Amino acid sequence: MTKELTAKPLRLATADAAFDAQLQQRLRVDEASNDALVAQVRDIIAQVRARGDAAVLEYTMRWDRVQAQSMAELEIAPSALKAAFDALPPSLSASA
Repeated sequence: MTKELTAKPLRLATADAAFDAQLQQRLRVDEASNDALVAQVRDIIAQVRARGDAAVLEYTMRWDRVQAQSMAELEIAPSALKAAFDALPPSLSASA
């Protein structure tokens, strides 16, 4: 397995004079980091292909902190999806 990458949170304020420069710096892609990220994604895909649902459930626990015993536990009912969509503010739901 490859080394797991972590992101450092950074708060930017559009009112700051240095905002544009700070944003551009954050958007730059470091080739070494990009290569590591690609390797990590390939490993994840390989694990899911090899181990199927067990790998998905493991990654769900690791990243989402959701412990499910089966993929069925991760399913969201269509009625719950619709209710969540209907609860969105109009400015967000109009873009969907």
